[in-house]
Amino acid sequence: MQEYYEKLCKKFPEITFNTGSSLMSGNENKVVINLSSECLKKMANDPEFAKKVEFNLTGAVPGQNRMLAQAKADNAVIHGVTTVIDADGNASVTCGGMTRTSGSKQNSTTLNAEKKQKERL
Repeated sequence: MQEYYEKLCKKFPEITFNTGSSLMSGNENKVVINLSSECLKKMANDPEFAKKVEFNLTGAVPGQNRMLAQAKADNAVIHGVTTVIDADGNASVTCGGMTRTSGSKQNSTTLNAEKKQKERL
């Protein structure tokens, strides 16, 4: 499994993989994928499963960059992005700590509601 992990890190040098039990977050300068150890084990032993997960990993960096750019265009800064890939290879992404460029902290629901309100006017 260690050999496959090293291969994965070389294949995706712009991604930091965390296989520990605690979650790590990325930011505008760093993409972090919290990869389940069970998922990593399956990837190391099942080339078809690995192919599926690796295909999804190819979109991690551009996807996070698009999300951060959209937030910036909406006058917001996302302070943390947590991506988790579970044992079955399913990914989930959570954003935390949004700040308006004016400095007031907002959550994504508030930001979306304000944006929709402006669009109606």
